Amino acid sequence: MDDTFEAVAVTHGGHHYFGYYDIQPWNGSGTHLLVLSPPFADREPTGADVCEIGLVEQESGEYRRVAETRAWNFQQGCFLHWHPKAPDEVILYNDRIGDRFVCVELNIRNGERRVLPRPISAIDRAGERATSLNFARLAVTRPGYGYSGLVDPFADECHPADDGVFVMDLETGDHHLAVSMAQIAALYEDQKAITGRKQWFNHNVISDDGKRFIFLSRWVPEGERRWLTALFTADMDDGGHLRKLYDYGLVSHFDWCRSEAVLAFARYGDDEQPHFWLVPDGEGEAQIIEAERWPRDGHCCYSSDYRFILNDSYPGGPTREQLLMLYEIEGHTLHELGAFHAPEAFTGPIRCDLHPRFSRDDRWICFDSTHSGRRQVYVMDVSAITAAGAGPGIRIVPGDR
Repeated sequence: MDDTFEAVAVTHGGHHYFGYYDIQPWNGSGTHLLVLSPPFADREPTGADVCEIGLVEQESGEYRRVAETRAWNFQQGCFLHWHPKAPDEVILYNDRIGDRFVCVELNIRNGERRVLPRPISAIDRAGERATSLNFARLAVTRPGYGYSGLVDPFADECHPADDGVFVMDLETGDHHLAVSMAQIAALYEDQKAITGRKQWFNHNVISDDGKRFIFLSRWVPEGERRWLTALFTADMDDGGHLRKLYDYGLVSHFDWCRSEAVLAFARYGDDEQPHFWLVPDGEGEAQIIEAERWPRDGHCCYSSDYRFILNDSYPGGPTREQLLMLYEIEGHTLHELGAFHAPEAFTGPIRCDLHPRFSRDDRWICFDSTHSGRRQVYVMDVSAITAAGAGPGIRIVPGDR
């Protein structure tokens, strides 16, 4: 373990966190981070619970409240984003207004506020479009990832034709159903097995070029406790060119690589053991990434230049340590940045995964942790590694799959 990298808390007092690992918390200037400040951290939120949204200056730790939300959880927060078109002024986040989950666009400088008709689950890098999921369904099927307070309108349907992944225009609010659950259920080989079994979609990420999106399709077979997962990609425009990159089985965390391939922790092909696989979204060969040194699942994300992969681990061993790792692709070098104790009080839907994220210039990372006994946001300077001369990064190997 390298002790030259110091984790510095930028939040203090109470509880604070940001959310998922594939969202950018830093503003465009790199001076402030968005954070969430929940009123508690020892139970799941109900529909009556409100979470504060704040802004913290990295250098001073000065905190300012900017908004609040009634659509949040401890894993993905409220999908809090800086708007790519105004990354120092405008934020996007999910909320509940009346009988709807919505997305709010807020200018934190002048207070101008606009409500979009659907909640967001991912936005593209240009700030043009977003994907959207049914968070009321997720509250039942995947506790910790949905929002309480509303009833799923498709609760009685296992494979609804009018629910799935929606795509919404962030300017107009216009939206359409890109891929439905009924469409994906119809592709399953054993229709008898999936009949009567409730399906859900979880976790979207939009490709870097904004043309395609990822979604996970999940369901629990009869008599089983764990779900089966498949990873699909589809076109943002109309859900076309639907591809199943990872078949039903174990598929977990993932990230796009140059809009060309998807890195995911999964069982793939005939391999009995799960690994981090890089599978092209089209032609090319699947590759295992560091089979020996990354034998466990983690929240993986690429640096902006694709030279590095940031990753963590779930708590392991008697001390329940969560590992924080930075992998240099060109030199096959694994930097162990730290190990952080996860108190047993934070487990299940209220657990605190590190969910590490790069800054916009890749010189810093931030992560959430409870090793102090409270949920707080930490930053770490990794520029000694990432500021070195640029290399080619990951390569997609051509060939037949």
